Amino acid sequence: MTDKFLGGLPGIQKEGCDGIITSARWIVHRMPAHIRTVCLEFFGQARDAIPAIVEIRDEIGRQGRTAGVQLAGLEHLDERYLKAVGYSTKSKRGALPKMVLLGDIVGEDEAAVARCASDVVRIANARAGEASPRWAPRRARPLA
Repeated sequence: MTDKFLGGLPGIQKEGCDGIITSARWIVHRMPAHIRTVCLEFFGQARDAIPAIVEIRDEIGRQGRTAGVQLAGLEHLDERYLKAVGYSTKSKRGALPKMVLLGDIVGEDEAAVARCASDVVRIANARAGEASPRWAPRRARPLA
């Protein structure tokens, strides 16, 4: 979908999605019982923060093998996108971050998910990042 079909609505565009779907098959997976959503804001230079994406992926993969946690989603928002959508920082700095990562860490063991989320926050802190004080555990909703 691009803004040409949405009347120029700002912030609504998805790369690589122009086309016509001719067939589809949906596979529905059960979501694990526990979710922690983390909002990580990176201030400093973007080039110093970008390696955090790979580090977070690798850490959650390692913990997935030992504790059964998974990364259900990780969204990267760069400074241009943050400006375009009027992002409001969660940090007390009051400045617009250079990059924001939003991630869902999931698993069946609530303590393992919490430990993994804390480790992800430590990775962000090492790269001039901060975690939103609003990150909190929540239970997955059952599929209807």
